[in-house]
Amino acid sequence: MLYHILKFIISIGIRIYYKEIKVVGREHIPKKGPLIIAANHPNTLMDAWMIGMICKQPIYYMTKATFFSTRFKRRLLTSLKMVPINRAHEGRQEGVDNKASFEACYQLLENEKFLVIFPEGTSFKERVLRKLKSGTARIALETENRNNFELGVKIVTVGINYAMPERFQSRILVSISEPFEVKDMKEKYAQNPTTASKEVTEKIRANLEKVLATTLDKEHDQITENLYDILSIQDFKNLSRSKGVANRISKVKEISNRLQELEVSEPWKVYEIKYLAKKINFKLKKLHLKTMFVEKGIRKGRVIRELFWSMLLIILFFPLFIYGLFFNFVPYKLVDLLVPKISKDVEYFAPLAIILSGIIYPIYYFGVVYAVVNIFDLIFFRGMIFMISLPISGIFAYTFKKNLDHVAYKWNYLFLLISRKDIVRALEKDIKQLKAYIFN
Repeated sequence: MLYHILKFIISIGIRIYYKEIKVVGREHIPKKGPLIIAANHPNTLMDAWMIGMICKQPIYYMTKATFFSTRFKRRLLTSLKMVPINRAHEGRQEGVDNKASFEACYQLLENEKFLVIFPEGTSFKERVLRKLKSGTARIALETENRNNFELGVKIVTVGINYAMPERFQSRILVSISEPFEVKDMKEKYAQNPTTASKEVTEKIRANLEKVLATTLDKEHDQITENLYDILSIQDFKNLSRSKGVANRISKVKEISNRLQELEVSEPWKVYEIKYLAKKINFKLKKLHLKTMFVEKGIRKGRVIRELFWSMLLIILFFPLFIYGLFFNFVPYKLVDLLVPKISKDVEYFAPLAIILSGIIYPIYYFGVVYAVVNIFDLIFFRGMIFMISLPISGIFAYTFKKNLDHVAYKWNYLFLLISRKDIVRALEKDIKQLKAYIFN
């Protein structure tokens, strides 16, 4: 019961926190087990919550043993379908025995349950697919071995691609691969379990690479991020012009793949690309500009027309912005202040923000509604309308503020067109040179 209640609440929180959640390949998840879901792990608790949200069936998680540090936590987390596992680099947690945990996993699969494992073992905000631990393969193979390789354990890989994992109202693409079985590994497992485990682990890795936009290392990840900010969708022939998360992740993948090709064929270009990307991003930040404005060229008339319509919309909807800001500023800032104080790790920001928001916002809203209803003697129906308006106006105010920032970029660009054309032309030249290195 607790599992289903929390799943419902967290699912609502995730859908509010992220602007777009696109799931590709949902049909690859079988209706019943035994199933192992192997996923990448860039965003701590959020990754587990995402998988729980997209799976209709109850799922069990292998979870690091440090979360089970007290008897109360062990009881609570076990009731939430979590299986503790001691990780080698963290030492042994008292009260957690890995043999018993593996036995629990075997039994879950034998009872046709769904088991989620993050084979990377650790969670970091990066697009690098780290070395996979062999535990996932060992569990699948040993479960089959206990059942004479007739159980039919399936492994499906899930790639969780975040546009900006910690950012409110950002986007997520979840890609799910076709499942595969390990029953054909019977002879290899009998001959050498270690070799069989390595082979299955490599297959898991290959499948994850298909559903992820990955980079080679942290440096490669950083340059990919820099290029993502500079290049537009229009620069890529193979991508559509839509702005959905699937296309954004495809853009990252295209950039990463192109850099890897150049590393082999023309490594000198990569050095030039890195230099130009850093130079352009530095100028853009210093001048408070975006690439999209620079690429429009020196056309003051178009910018002035866009500014006119933008300012008209701002004037029309400004009262609603003030309404949303007034009634949501306090809880928003409170969550914003508390999250980095609780954890300095950016990978925990999104889940912490959802948990704190789920506590702070309802309490604050009920308090505001209670005060307003009593002060103005509102009837029940009007009080309900007022309460519903609070979260809606809050999201509107956040979106409106982002549009204000966009308009500020336009004003700054217009100012530069009038007073400093040379700067804009120099940026245009650098961007054209960068694209020539990448695409020619």
